[in-house]
Amino acid sequence: MKLAERLAAAEVAIGVKSDQLDTWRAFTAAAVDFVTPPERRGPKPDAQAGEQTATPSRGVLGMADRMADRAIERAEKGKALKAATDALRQKLTPEQLAKLDQFALGPRHGPHGGRRHGPDGPRRHGSER
Repeated sequence: MKLAERLAAAEVAIGVKSDQLDTWRAFTAAAVDFVTPPERRGPKPDAQAGEQTATPSRGVLGMADRMADRAIERAEKGKALKAATDALRQKLTPEQLAKLDQFALGPRHGPHGGRRHGPDGPRRHGSER
């Protein structure tokens, strides 16, 4: 189940009320935005001439620029998620917060990240099947 689907299920499970809906939706939008991978982007076009900017798009400096841009974008999304989380924490009742804490929103991983290593799962060293 994807995060948006889990959040929709959590909305019903914790009983989000109409006066909490705007804050809940802001939280869910920020959460989904945070986990959505950024789009791949090419070199930035010059707004006036439709040409490439002077910023190098290839090589070490271009790579460093792109990495820094992605980190900045991710940090901005993190700040938005943090603000939405703080607002939601203030809006929900203690009972709703307790229910939400029990709700599994992240990926579900077993002892090996949910991966199985064979038809019967991972083998233990020294064990026979």
